Amino acid sequence: MTTRGGNLETYLTRRRGRLSEQFLRTVFPPLLDGLELIHNQDLLHLDIKPGNVHIRPGGHPLLLDFGAVHGFPQSRQTQPGQVISPGFSPIEQYDTNGYVGPWTDIYALGATMRACIEGRPPPPARERHEHDGMKSAASAFRRDYSPPLLELIDWCMEVDPELRPQNVAQLRPAFYADGQAPGAGVEAESTFDRLVGHLPWAKG
Repeated sequence: MTTRGGNLETYLTRRRGRLSEQFLRTVFPPLLDGLELIHNQDLLHLDIKPGNVHIRPGGHPLLLDFGAVHGFPQSRQTQPGQVISPGFSPIEQYDTNGYVGPWTDIYALGATMRACIEGRPPPPARERHEHDGMKSAASAFRRDYSPPLLELIDWCMEVDPELRPQNVAQLRPAFYADGQAPGAGVEAESTFDRLVGHLPWAKG
């Protein structure tokens, strides 16, 4: 059976980023809900990136590729051969002594949101750890997106794991910080078209 819709990486590549704030507020809160379900089973996804998100008509996301799933908290340290997706994997995934947790997936989620705006992966976390030259989202994109959304992205992408939201419950209220409710639950394809643009590649 073919799932209608399209891959998020395809959308942002063809649009060169610049996906709307309404799109972000529609797609990412349900992804948070899915992550919370995974984390509540003492599991981590550890490979969240645009290529592993499928967008169905109506803006409903599916998180794909669970090949890197890792137990938590029973096995908090990373494992040799752990999947690394440059730009989306945080610093703790690079270190076999690094402690991974829900905050690890949250970094990747924030990096995916930034890629939706910027149209390319953020700098690798190892590079940022040595010298962080990445401009904050709150500064770089303030003309086109609301401060609370950009501050949420920056919070998720803190290099130091202890400075990030430690779990989904801590992060979720930030989506409501400016009083805007997430746009989840829309069903009509016309709404989906409006979120990603009236373009042929946006159709399933």
